Amino acid sequence: MDALSPEGLSEAHRNLVEATWEFLRRFPQAHREHWPGVSAFRSRVPVPESNQLILADPPGDPEALLTGARRFFRPGYPFEVLSPVGEGGDPFLRFPPPATRNAPRLPGMWMDLSRSFPAPPPTLSVLEVAEGERLREFRKVMGTVYRIPGGLLRTIFPASRFREEDPAVPVRLYLGCAAGRPVAGSVLVVTGRTAGIYWVATDPRHRRRGYGEAVTWAGLAGGEELGARVGFLQASPLGRPVYEHMGFRTGIEYLPWQPRRDGLQRARTAVRMLGIVLASAVRRDRA
Repeated sequence: MDALSPEGLSEAHRNLVEATWEFLRRFPQAHREHWPGVSAFRSRVPVPESNQLILADPPGDPEALLTGARRFFRPGYPFEVLSPVGEGGDPFLRFPPPATRNAPRLPGMWMDLSRSFPAPPPTLSVLEVAEGERLREFRKVMGTVYRIPGGLLRTIFPASRFREEDPAVPVRLYLGCAAGRPVAGSVLVVTGRTAGIYWVATDPRHRRRGYGEAVTWAGLAGGEELGARVGFLQASPLGRPVYEHMGFRTGIEYLPWQPRRDGLQRARTAVRMLGIVLASAVRRDRA
């Protein structure tokens, strides 16, 4: 398969949308809506990536989209619009200046799963985890790499999630351990025939040893076992060369846009976030 078909691209986009909801839906105020060509998500977490509009196509009417965003999100609340990059280039040229200029393009990369998967490095063992100490170690790796408080990670990855019977969207967590110590992790989300790989993380002290690749391969192999035929992920600029080396190809590119906020809005956001962090610090982990 030389290129991902339009149907494949649509399935990959659906995987991204459903994965986003899987990572947000357990927050108390989480809510999703579907507008024409737009999947809208909000949570109680005041960071842009936790409050998103994910577009199926580049925006045609910026004012209509931003009017909908102002209705959906609280005034001054941080959010992000994620759009495919079309033939016209930057999809946000007619938008107000963003909060961050020169945001990097995020390639949506894919791989045909009709292949064998390499074994992890001899120094690494990769396990599928669901509860207990291994799940806590998985959260620790994610917290170290992504700098997310433990309480938020317990909400995103609760043990109860993996005790549910026949989930609509299968999710699997993979933990890589070297000499018995947790050093890497990844998340598999399967929708239809697509295996989406998310949250690929390697402890900075253990990078450049093939551990990130190993937990990615583990997720892809798990997706194939669940019936997927195509692997999909959204790469960072740092990860893109690694995934290209593995055999991934870019099928679509996304670009993020975040609105500017004034100093008072940013201060209010910081206070909200501090309250969430303090609450998470005293919340007992019952997983």
